[in-house]
Amino acid sequence: MTDGSGGSPNSSAYLNRGASGRHPRVSVPRFRRHWGISAKTRYVLGWCDANIGVLREAPVLPEVRRALLDDAVARATAATTALAGSTLSADEVTEILAGRRRPRSQRRLAVELRNAARAMEMLLGSKPLGRTLSPGLLLKLHKIVGANLGRRFGGTPGEFRTNRGTNGDAGAPFPCPPASRVPGLVEELCEWLEREFPPTPWPAATLSPTTTASPTESDQRFVDGFVHAAASHLYLLWIRPFADGNGRTARLAESCNLLRAGVPGLACHLLPEHYADTRQEYDRRVRRAVEDRSLTSFVAYAAEGFADGLAGLVRALRRPQLETAWRRFVFQRFAEVEHRKKSVFRRRRALALAASLDDPLAPEDLARLDPDLAREYGRLSERTLLRDLRVLVEVGLMAESDDDRFRARTDVLVEARPRPTR
Repeated sequence: MTDGSGGSPNSSAYLNRGASGRHPRVSVPRFRRHWGISAKTRYVLGWCDANIGVLREAPVLPEVRRALLDDAVARATAATTALAGSTLSADEVTEILAGRRRPRSQRRLAVELRNAARAMEMLLGSKPLGRTLSPGLLLKLHKIVGANLGRRFGGTPGEFRTNRGTNGDAGAPFPCPPASRVPGLVEELCEWLEREFPPTPWPAATLSPTTTASPTESDQRFVDGFVHAAASHLYLLWIRPFADGNGRTARLAESCNLLRAGVPGLACHLLPEHYADTRQEYDRRVRRAVEDRSLTSFVAYAAEGFADGLAGLVRALRRPQLETAWRRFVFQRFAEVEHRKKSVFRRRRALALAASLDDPLAPEDLARLDPDLAREYGRLSERTLLRDLRVLVEVGLMAESDDDRFRARTDVLVEARPRPTR
């Protein structure tokens, strides 16, 4: 799996194609601001910023958060390696990362997947201020990406490309600077990014007592951090500092800058998945960044995908909170209900707790939801089940539709949140 190609976000020195349509000679780039943020994109990024605050501050059991983080790393790994040529599903990637043996034909791919996951875990485990992009960090990430691949990796892990042992422009849509200029260009890029996106500590008044970020832990505002991440991604694709693994390293650099801007690790998979799910559009936006000499279109495209993924992630994080709130709501309602028989009281309460929070409940669905409860009602009549369900309606726990289906009244626990308009 080769990952050495990529486009350019364009510098002022990246020339347009000549009349013949052939690539011009590449000169040394000068890094300048070449982007703008439209009102629409700024609104989308503002919506993302607000929901990132929800992710950071949401109280979630440690084991649930750990499971979500493990899933995020697996999905980020699956997506970024898919962009580099992998055809494995997210479930297959999870199995590989869990250590399950794969057929011999997939062993090389398994190494590449574990490498990508290790690199992401290194970023997640580092202190936020230690994630500042530098030539040293890029070399460290690349060394992990290419570890244990031997000749199957088109270069030396942890080293910039040279005139020997490099795939040069092979398979790349744009010419790249000569290898002799790579170290200087990478150093200049990192310095320019740091000047263009200087640390801006959050005012103490903007932090709530429960937030997991502090002014010293997240030193960039989200909108600046998002553009910073996109710029690092695209400029590294253009420079192509390595003989192989440029795409994977560039996307890790992007994740590095998002984490620095306060994006929680739970969201580390959102942009790689967006790029993988819209691969043709991703390639088109990268090319357009070169042709237009602007990052504007790519930032807008990335922001829309990030917002869509973030909406789903917030829903996933709220799920355990909803389940906890529903359980408490059921116990609260039954504490207010008078009862004569404890057995009936407990049966009806168990029925409310077993109800699906997503789909309407029909009497015949009970066996699927809770076999033990279904056996208990099996000794009774269907009429008893319907009577119990209607008691739950009376106490405000269920709502009945015209087709004798019942849904849990979770609507009394949540309020719809506005989504960004497209």
